[in-house]
Amino acid sequence: MDEINMAALLDVSGMPGMSFDETMPVVYEPTVLEDVESHPSDRAKDLEEDYAIVRQTLNYQQQMLMAMGKIALENAKNSESPKHVDAFVNLMNAMTNSTKEMLKVHKEMGAITNEATKTKSDPTQPSMNIENATVFVGTPAELMAMEGSQAEAKSRAKGEVIEGESDVVDA
Repeated sequence: MDEINMAALLDVSGMPGMSFDETMPVVYEPTVLEDVESHPSDRAKDLEEDYAIVRQTLNYQQQMLMAMGKIALENAKNSESPKHVDAFVNLMNAMTNSTKEMLKVHKEMGAITNEATKTKSDPTQPSMNIENATVFVGTPAELMAMEGSQAEAKSRAKGEVIEGESDVVDA
């Protein structure tokens, strides 16, 4: 009887997928998280960086969803399985949601950039203290005698004349 050659039996070099050369799968480096640099006194920098990240992420998502959507559409057309159609519908819903999110980012970015942002350490804004504030010391009756009633203040703000004569002649 022939002797069994164990080395030949254990040799897997001829089997598909068992070649150990450059065709091996890529081993990815572990993810390294980086600290974010924050600018509380100049929020415009943070806003621009965050907007760029969000926009890039949404664009990548749309590209991946579109690529997968094309594959899912072909699978759904060539298959009788309702799961393929369901997968395609879910991908299209995700694509719609991604598009809505992108539009929402643009709308929110417009609202944010139109508002004035204030920070605690903004050197251009004077702080409110007793030196640069107008303070009235007295009773409410004295204040009303000096400034007038609330109705008078409202009519002055509207430009109405309360007492006296007007130079404007109604035609």
